[in-house]
Amino acid sequence: MTRETIDSGQHMDRDRTEHVISLVRKDSDAEINVEANNGGEILSEVRILSAPATVFALLTHEQQMMRWLARGVKADARPGGIFRLADLNGLWVEGTYLEVVPHQNVVLTWGGIEGLRSGQSTVEFNLHADRAGTLLRLRHFALPDPAFRGHCLGWKKSGLPKLKAVAEGGEPRGTCLGDAADSRELRPYSAGVVW
Repeated sequence: MTRETIDSGQHMDRDRTEHVISLVRKDSDAEINVEANNGGEILSEVRILSAPATVFALLTHEQQMMRWLARGVKADARPGGIFRLADLNGLWVEGTYLEVVPHQNVVLTWGGIEGLRSGQSTVEFNLHADRAGTLLRLRHFALPDPAFRGHCLGWKKSGLPKLKAVAEGGEPRGTCLGDAADSRELRPYSAGVVW
């Protein structure tokens, strides 16, 4: 296994047979771990000091989602319902809710950013009551190679930290989609947008 530094405080582990990337970031008192493999799958687990009902609302209610995910949100959180995010800079994400189990599980298709077709990949959020809060497990899969690295770093640097901050009563600067737009403006020719 070889180890390569990709940013300050971050390391990328590469196993030649499984090509597993492990990214770890310390965020306040908790770690946000993001693991990714060559099968186009991102896995993460984060502890949030808030009830599952609070986290669930941040994944399903438009006004709550606008606090961390995007400035423009359309969300019909029921199986078959639409999922749309839009940013003032023209970035968008679109999909469909596949499964919605109150305070436990949200599954939706995801696409439109990073070269993904609308609904091309799938995001699962599993919520488990854990001590004084919620253990959130994220699984984002069916990501093609061109979109993989940008989404991995996007969830790690922006998506999960912002979700955690808002769920715990904070107000992060900007939104995930806004971070992606800002990154694109700073590096318009980079291979992957980092949210």
